[in-house]
Amino acid sequence: MAILEDAFNMAINALRGEIGSFGEILFECYAGQFKVDFDATAEGLEGLKVRPGTRVMTFSNFNRRTRARYARHQLINRTSVLEKVGDEPDQITLDIKLIKDLGVTPEEEIERIRTYIKDGHEDSLIIGSEVLGEFVVTELAEGRLFVDCFGRTLVAELNLTFEEAGAAEQTETATSTDLPLIWL
Repeated sequence: MAILEDAFNMAINALRGEIGSFGEILFECYAGQFKVDFDATAEGLEGLKVRPGTRVMTFSNFNRRTRARYARHQLINRTSVLEKVGDEPDQITLDIKLIKDLGVTPEEEIERIRTYIKDGHEDSLIIGSEVLGEFVVTELAEGRLFVDCFGRTLVAELNLTFEEAGAAEQTETATSTDLPLIWL
């Protein structure tokens, strides 16, 4: 049954408009579509449950910043020379608006992101069909625009900053026993 459930949900995901993800954070436009679930305890197609749903969690103002590091060599009576010494990690910022009426629970999503920041969670950032690389969330700025009479957030605006984690290649340093005797 799990294979059949996965096949149904893959077809539904293609229809519902997943536009990206980072770990358990899904950016999607899921309006007027259906979700298929199976009850494993039921027999045959009796366990098939189709429920309508709306879930919209999209982003705007996507910005990616790519930079290189340069060393400046000062020359006497000449123009200084730049030498590339490496790359800076890419930085991505984006804004998200969480609206409870569109199937998102703002408090849960904010807490998930806050946990990712505190735990240093590293995951693939995917936009459309492009895997942008391994990133971490380094900053969350939130604004809770509307709150109901019970203190529950109805609308929140978030600004997220992702930084590329990447596997940094480090050079080995020689220990004191590896150095020639003349250096000791």
